[in-house]
Amino acid sequence: MKVFNRSIKLGGESRTIDAIAIKVLEYDANGDVLRCTGLTAPTGSGYSKGCLFIKTDAATGVKALYENEGTTTSASFNLVGSVSAGEVTLAEGSFLVGNSSGVATALNGKTDAQILIGNGTTVVSVAVSGGITITNGGVVSIANDAISVEHLDDGIFPSHVVKYAGKITWTGSGATLASTVTGVLSTDIVMVTIQGKPTETAYLIGAVPTTDTITFELSTANTSNNAVIAYEVLRAAA
Repeated sequence: MKVFNRSIKLGGESRTIDAIAIKVLEYDANGDVLRCTGLTAPTGSGYSKGCLFIKTDAATGVKALYENEGTTTSASFNLVGSVSAGEVTLAEGSFLVGNSSGVATALNGKTDAQILIGNGTTVVSVAVSGGITITNGGVVSIANDAISVEHLDDGIFPSHVVKYAGKITWTGSGATLASTVTGVLSTDIVMVTIQGKPTETAYLIGAVPTTDTITFELSTANTSNNAVIAYEVLRAAA
């Protein structure tokens, strides 16, 4: 049995190890510090594995008890009860979230192309829906017809929208020309401009829609077939 010739100081023994002042409260059988107090968590050698250090100037409500998680030759004191990220075993792609009992549980957040979102109670991993998709690279795509006028606020809801637009070249003589525009209705509104004027000094006096047709009318008969007319067809918004 090893015998130490060292006096017992009930109030602790003041020492400085590695330039850090401590008060030793207890040694182990090997002469290493087992319990101590001070203002700064110790470093260096001479502290037993599991040595407890009490930080005497810790504020009210702040942890003050440290444990040597290092070795006797290289101490590493950490707060008792504190857990570092490296100490937690957790499946790749998962994270900890509190459950209804206030206990941390693992949530799998790695499902391909899903997002994490709060639902008022907890956090869940869900697929994006409702007219858009998202890739695992963060690229968002909007589905065809996902955005339409019915989604607009009443204050900016239009009375009409452009349904068709295009140009026609006058291909016949005379003052009127019926041009096929598939899909046009007789209830549509047609707006027209002359972009290529006819040989005669003429102007448009009408653009009448009927089913699949717009009939244009000039003020003077066109004889050289060089008038270019641009049109927009407006339809009442649904």
